[in-house]
Amino acid sequence: MRKVKSFLGGLGLVVLLALGLALWSRLPPAAVGGLLLVLVLWLLLTRRGQQALSVAGVGISTLGQRIGASSVIVIGIAGVVGVLVAMLAMGEGFQATLQQTGSNDTAIVLRGGSNAELNSVLERDNLSVIANAPGVARGPGGKPLASAELSVVANLPKKSDPGAEANVSIRGVGDEAWALRPNVKIVQGRRFKPGLRELVVGQGALRQFAGVEVGHQLRLAGQEWTIVGEFVSHDSHDSELWGDAQTVAAAYRRGSSAQSVTVRLTSPAAFDSFKAALLADPRLKVDVSTTREYYTKQSEGLTKVIRVVGITVGTIMAIGAIFGALTRC
Repeated sequence: MRKVKSFLGGLGLVVLLALGLALWSRLPPAAVGGLLLVLVLWLLLTRRGQQALSVAGVGISTLGQRIGASSVIVIGIAGVVGVLVAMLAMGEGFQATLQQTGSNDTAIVLRGGSNAELNSVLERDNLSVIANAPGVARGPGGKPLASAELSVVANLPKKSDPGAEANVSIRGVGDEAWALRPNVKIVQGRRFKPGLRELVVGQGALRQFAGVEVGHQLRLAGQEWTIVGEFVSHDSHDSELWGDAQTVAAAYRRGSSAQSVTVRLTSPAAFDSFKAALLADPRLKVDVSTTREYYTKQSEGLTKVIRVVGITVGTIMAIGAIFGALTRC
């Protein structure tokens, strides 16, 4: 009975620890600093806090006499915290990267009901209607700053393990894609030429995949493609390869359709009128959002999954650590 009570007490402590770490990870830095200050004051100024310090001091002073058991407990708890923190940091890093993508003065248009580009199809007749909608900025020649785009997935060998492959996004973009995204800069080589099977590679994809260096050739969709440039964007596009939209569509048999249209607005304030015009047009059935809003939503689903997995794995490991600690006590 005593062992059962001890186990239940330890299990309850694990659950509280997991919940506490989950809440801790979501606190802003100012709140974390405030909690640490409260803890220090409690330890120094209250009777129970001083007793806790005394007990901790006695425990530390006798570590040498029970180094084996203490090491198991410390390593177990450190492993739990390390795995949990790593999983939560992965989710937060992914979310931060996607939230840096896009802006409030660019908008993305998808087929109605599509939650991502991969699920969207826009017919050719719709593309010109969207590009000429009110609120779309125009370039020096009067051409709308709109890029009809599609995204396909290919498999490429990983640099870390050439025998294994991973998914990479191949984005077909229009002529105006560079004006729409001024943060995308060519750092080596040149841009691809429309109509040719040429690609430019993002720095993130270049670090991850083998054989995508400038000058190399890839076999995609049964055809040879040449890497002619390397770009940097400091957002999620860094992990993509870009090519001419019509050439990519032809290679992957997508016809003349696109998956999305990205436009530059005359100003962030023009978004409401742009969206209203598209939603009111009977020829269209589309969803419209700013690119910042779109990529923020894209990050939420995967971030939640990573967070749940991290907390679940951390809790299971914590239970194991408690068992290890109990057997050593």
